[in-house]
Amino acid sequence: MTEKNTFTEVEENINPTLDDGIGDIADLADKSKTDILFGNLKPSTVREAYRDERAWRQKYRMAYLKHPRLFVLYQIINPYSQVKTFLAILLGTSLALLTRSEINWLVFVLCLVLGFLLQVFANLCKEYSSEDLGTKYECRICEFEAYPGEKIITRRRVLQFIKLNFILIIAACVALIFVAQLNLGSILVFSGLIIVILNLLSRYSIGKNPYNFTVLGELSYFLVYGVVMVDASFYLQVHDFDTYLLFPALAFGFLCVATLNLFNMRDSYVARAYHKDNLAVVLGTKASRLFQTLFYILALIFYSYFNTVIAAPWFAYLFFISLPLIAFHLYVIHTDASTKALNNQKYIANLINFVTTGTFIVTTVIAIYAWQ
Repeated sequence: MTEKNTFTEVEENINPTLDDGIGDIADLADKSKTDILFGNLKPSTVREAYRDERAWRQKYRMAYLKHPRLFVLYQIINPYSQVKTFLAILLGTSLALLTRSEINWLVFVLCLVLGFLLQVFANLCKEYSSEDLGTKYECRICEFEAYPGEKIITRRRVLQFIKLNFILIIAACVALIFVAQLNLGSILVFSGLIIVILNLLSRYSIGKNPYNFTVLGELSYFLVYGVVMVDASFYLQVHDFDTYLLFPALAFGFLCVATLNLFNMRDSYVARAYHKDNLAVVLGTKASRLFQTLFYILALIFYSYFNTVIAAPWFAYLFFISLPLIAFHLYVIHTDASTKALNNQKYIANLINFVTTGTFIVTTVIAIYAWQ
């Protein structure tokens, strides 16, 4: 086994060769000057993206060597990815209060547990698929080598984690069916929603043509976190559904897609070299920024329209306090195309979703009790 102190030697040898292997990408950038979607693409910009990726891999390696087990656990759970899952469940549960005077707290807790397990399932699927992605710009624990020839974790072990996680998901679903006291029809609806979620989450990363290689990646994000999770959380509490509840679900879905689109914009230069056709690659740099703006506008419109439909009081519109954050975020992505700047904006994108949706949830609950 390689001694740990050899990492210093490896790190010292990496910095002088950050541009190694960049020729194919730089050539692509030269050819792309005539591309109508990538007319402003410059080899220097792509080279910067590549160098940022290499520098990030060094940081990734150092984090693992510092706390190996904690690092692996962190990558599997990925707290940043859990934010949208918990927000979706909180949103759906708060909407249930519109038709019920109280909620089933045990159902709510089990929904949080199930949401957590579903997101871990999605994270594990990404890890398992890493060797099939066809790009060296996807850094996953089951293919990353902390030392030459020594991977952090085997792909077979990741598959074992997926199987264990799947069993826990089934157990959580069975518990929810009994606790929520679902009838046969509701059980069929709930089972169908779980099958849809598992299929979309797995197909996002796994398969010959994973969704994250196409615009279906954005669509699956929109459906899973926006429509399905929000409305499923509501359905488990109420055992019924109203069409007007789609508006906040759609709004939340657009906020989630905006976060994904930001990541895709950050990686678009490199992703195009490896034949990814997600929204940011297909539309190009300028158009994807405009779509980022549109996603936030639509989210605010749908949240506002829902409040109008239910005749909510004025303070239910306080979710507009996120406007300064949105304005700052859009200003940065429209003025700075560097991968470093876009990568830093992932925290702002998560914060926007948290502030906007969190404020909407809180004010909706307050409005409900104020009406009572």
